[in-house]
Amino acid sequence: MSKIIKKAVVSDYRDSIAGKSSNGGCYGYWTVYRLFHEDELRAGLETRPQYEVEYGTIADFDCCKYCGKIGSCICDRIPQIVTEERVFEALSEAEEHPSGDVHGEILEYVEV
Repeated sequence: MSKIIKKAVVSDYRDSIAGKSSNGGCYGYWTVYRLFHEDELRAGLETRPQYEVEYGTIADFDCCKYCGKIGSCICDRIPQIVTEERVFEALSEAEEHPSGDVHGEILEYVEV
C-alpha cells in the first residue's frame, strides 16, 4: 500500500480586499483537487492517481465549479481531470509564491 493525496486545495486571496470581497470585484479563489477513481486504484485497475478539479470563490455570485468563471457560464460542465504531478505542481507553485495570500495545503491522504 502507498499513501497518496486524497484531497488538496490551493487558495489565492491576492485580490481579496475586506469590504469588496463578496460583491465588489476583489475576490478570493480556491481550487480543490479530489482523488478520482479511488476504488479503481484500490482494486489495481488504475495505477496512476488522477484528480477531479473543482473551483470556488468567496464572491456572492455564482461560480462554475467546472471552469471557475463567475456569473453565467457556457462551459460543457465536464469535470477537469489532472494527474498527480499537476497537483504537486500547483501546491509547489503556491508555496513558492512570494505573497502570503497564495497557499496550498494537502487536506487528506489515503492508503491505496
